[in-house]
Amino acid sequence: MDLPDGPEFSSQRLGDTVTLDLGGHWTVKASAAIEARADALLAESDGARRVVFDLGRVARLDTAGAWLIDRARQRLDAKGVDAKLESVRPEYEILLREAMYRALPVPKPPSGSHIVRLLADIGESVVSAGADLYAGVGFLGEVVAAIGKGLASPSHFRGTSLVVHMESIALRGVPIIALINFLAGAIITQQGIFQLRRFGATIFAVNLIGILILRELGVLLTAIMVAGRSGSAITAELGSM
Repeated sequence: MDLPDGPEFSSQRLGDTVTLDLGGHWTVKASAAIEARADALLAESDGARRVVFDLGRVARLDTAGAWLIDRARQRLDAKGVDAKLESVRPEYEILLREAMYRALPVPKPPSGSHIVRLLADIGESVVSAGADLYAGVGFLGEVVAAIGKGLASPSHFRGTSLVVHMESIALRGVPIIALINFLAGAIITQQGIFQLRRFGATIFAVNLIGILILRELGVLLTAIMVAGRSGSAITAELGSM
């Protein structure tokens, strides 16, 4: 006996056509019952040449129910049975289309010698690098075009957005960037003094850390921190939209 909020169906056979009248709640809360009903749908359709799934009485449907219904339909199609859905609500049509059952292909074992696979991997890497280079050049072109458009028509330049992003990306990142550069400089200075002490050149540790931080590590650490901090923040903002 079906629960009031569980899935239910009835079948009607007319010649070689079977109509499956689905009703109730086809949701994940009744996943075990849905699985049993999906198997029963196939059993009721045995020997039919045409099967119609009537979803007019379905009160509630989620991804689990839509996936199992579409799986039953595709299994019937694989047997040569003309199976289709009828009386589907518009919101359920979108769900059924998005949750469409797809049989995963069986992966084929790799064929050929190790040299062939190595050359194939190298080729894929080269093609991937070329695609990345193409995308990078395209992005650079879009940036240049946007700058040119802004210079040509200053009224379309979004100064407020520029200031907001400069504040969130650059200004608010100064404390953590300064802290990381200070700690890295302190550690390098300490280790440099230990090594230069052997040669009586401890005084040159100041020049070492000044040149190293200002010319090399400072720029590199700043770029890494800005990219990591701002990139993760922008990704989180896009993900929450």
